[in-house]
Amino acid sequence: MTNSIQQISPQDAHRRLQTGQRVHLVDVRSPSEFADGYVEGSVSLPLDQLDVARLQRRVADPKLKQTPVYLICASGVRSEQAYRQLAEQGLEQIAVVTGGTQAWRSERLPMGKTGSGWSLERQTQVALGVMLLAVLAKGLLLHPVFLALIGAVALGLIWAGVSARCSLTALIARMPWNQRQAGNAPANG
Repeated sequence: MTNSIQQISPQDAHRRLQTGQRVHLVDVRSPSEFADGYVEGSVSLPLDQLDVARLQRRVADPKLKQTPVYLICASGVRSEQAYRQLAEQGLEQIAVVTGGTQAWRSERLPMGKTGSGWSLERQTQVALGVMLLAVLAKGLLLHPVFLALIGAVALGLIWAGVSARCSLTALIARMPWNQRQAGNAPANG
């Protein structure tokens, strides 16, 4: 396995998909994130379920090792983890879509949407708002020590921003209403 991670820009990945080149675009985000917005032609296979055997079954391609696989997530962090996992399992023709779906959207490239529910980010924001209001009420009505919990939540938010990992979002992603069946996006053209 090489130490460097191969990358492809959203524009180049889109161009290759549009020209009909044989390529598999694999979205490694959670099913609810996928439903909230996906690159058309991509296949959903969450990072925690990803391995070469599952990928081969998912894309139904007996020649998977000869076909380029592009990995995409929200920003690129999970795609890089997926890259390392697949490379360790012997897959060679893999690349990470630089900047993930955030970059894809900012380039105004086409995306589909299957879900009508709230995104994980919105659910996390609501959960944090409710938590902070509850702690504030307890601090004002019961005991000021509860106000220290607001600081703990603030530190958690700072850590989530610095590390690009939010424990609350990960927990919310595991909730039953976010466990939609992962599926394929409708094929292009």
